[in-house]
Amino acid sequence: MIKGINQEDQKAIKDLAVLFPAVDWSPIQKYFDPVVQISRNLDYASFMGLDRGPNLRILEIASGAGYLALVLRQLGHNVELSDIDPTSHKFGQAYQMILSALGFHLNHLITIKAHETVFPQGQKYDLIVGVHLFTFHEWGLGEWKDFVKTVDKSLVPGGRVILLINEGP
Repeated sequence: MIKGINQEDQKAIKDLAVLFPAVDWSPIQKYFDPVVQISRNLDYASFMGLDRGPNLRILEIASGAGYLALVLRQLGHNVELSDIDPTSHKFGQAYQMILSALGFHLNHLITIKAHETVFPQGQKYDLIVGVHLFTFHEWGLGEWKDFVKTVDKSLVPGGRVILLINEGP
């Protein structure tokens, strides 16, 4: 059973928009509702078969607010979070505050760009997973080949990659 987060942290997450009124939160407003996000990410975990089977060492790429990591951790998996430098985009501070409320921090800063994907060096994972990815839909065959080469170096033998790609944040 997924526990979610306590009432105080739920309120802190929902109050982020009030703390920073000058920011247009509409593109990421959905992340301010922890109950909905935990439910949604439990559905993702189930869809990917991660709610059953052995516990895995997982690297979540583009972790954003961290709700998938929360669900995966509570399902027994060892999850490391990675994302681009939070200071490089306008929602980075909000994501960092939500991650903190969920009890997480970014384990790795990564680069995911066309022909320039950089993952944690020397680390091996059973699964690399990313949901809500919106960078990748613009990639061509060359970018995907480079990405696959990089990802392959970060997987244990028999490891998997699961990416759910969408059009925007």
